[in-house]
Amino acid sequence: MNENKFNDCLEVCLENCPSSTWVKDECYKLYLANWVSRKVILNIQSAEKILTYCKESLKKDYSLKEDLSRIGVQFLQMSGREKLSIPISNDIKILQYLV
Repeated sequence: MNENKFNDCLEVCLENCPSSTWVKDECYKLYLANWVSRKVILNIQSAEKILTYCKESLKKDYSLKEDLSRIGVQFLQMSGREKLSIPISNDIKILQYLV
């Protein structure tokens, strides 16, 4: 990673976030990431266990009861309507290999 580029991007974000609704609009994704990072241990848990957590995450309210449309983050779908027919177990195994 280019540290200077990262710092430049971070600085732009810090300047613009207070004057935009980006943080409010996107914070549910950070809540999801936090929830998943507390539950999932890639180098220890099986792909099946991790998939169970991923499915469980779809039922969580990441809006802190402010917006019920934010229940779950539909990463197991290709779009808002089309469900993936292939489980993400293979993707989990790739991530475990990388770890």
